[in-house]
Amino acid sequence: MKPSQYLEKWLFDWRLSILPILLVASFNIKVSAQTDFSIPIKICEGERVTFINLSRIDSARLDNFRWYFEGAELGFSSESDAVWPITGLTKTVTIGLTQYLSNGDSANIQKSVNVNEAPVLDFEVPLSCYGDETKFINKSPNSTLVFSWDFGDLSTDTGYYVSHLYDAARAYNATLSASNSIGCSNQLTKQAEVNPLPNANFSLEYPKDTFLLEADDYADK
Repeated sequence: MKPSQYLEKWLFDWRLSILPILLVASFNIKVSAQTDFSIPIKICEGERVTFINLSRIDSARLDNFRWYFEGAELGFSSESDAVWPITGLTKTVTIGLTQYLSNGDSANIQKSVNVNEAPVLDFEVPLSCYGDETKFINKSPNSTLVFSWDFGDLSTDTGYYVSHLYDAARAYNATLSASNSIGCSNQLTKQAEVNPLPNANFSLEYPKDTFLLEADDYADK
C-alpha cells in the first residue's frame, strides 16, 4: 500500500472516530430562557400587588427564580408569582426577575412601575357623653374626596364632617374611608369614646331638735 493510501485510511478512520463527538456536540445547544412578567395596570401605595411570572422555559432545565423589588430583594423561590406589599412609596420603582437554569445559565428582566399615592386620611373624635351626638372632625388634607364613615355600630354615613348619636355608652371603632380620582383608596380607624352620664343622687339630713312645719302652718301666718 502506498504511503498516500495509508494516510487516506488514517484520515478516514479518524473521521469515523470523531464523528460521534461532533454529533453529540451539535445537539448540546445552549437553551436561552425567555424571562418576562406582567405588571398590573394600576398600583396604589399601601396595597398588595401580584406580579405574574410569564417566563417560558423547559421545567426540566429550570433551577429557580428570584424576584427583586427596589429596596427589598426576595430570596430564591420556585413560586411563579410574587406578592409585594408596597407601603410608603409614591414613586417609580424597579422590579426585576431572574431565572436560573440547571446548566448554569441565567436570564433576567427589569421593568419600571409607577406607584400611585393613596389618599391621606386623618380625623379626631372628641369625647362625648351618652345622649349627645359624637362629632367626627375630619382633618384629611384633600376635602374634595368622597368620604365614607363606619361608626362601628352598624351605622354609616358620608361627608367631610359628620356626627352620630350612639345608643350606648362604650368605646366604638370608627373607620374613615376615601378613594381618589385614580382609584386608590385608604382607610383609617380610631376609637370613639361615649362616656356614661353621672348618677345624680342626694339625701336630706336635719340637725337635731329641728322642727318641720307643714304647709298649712305657713298658710296660717
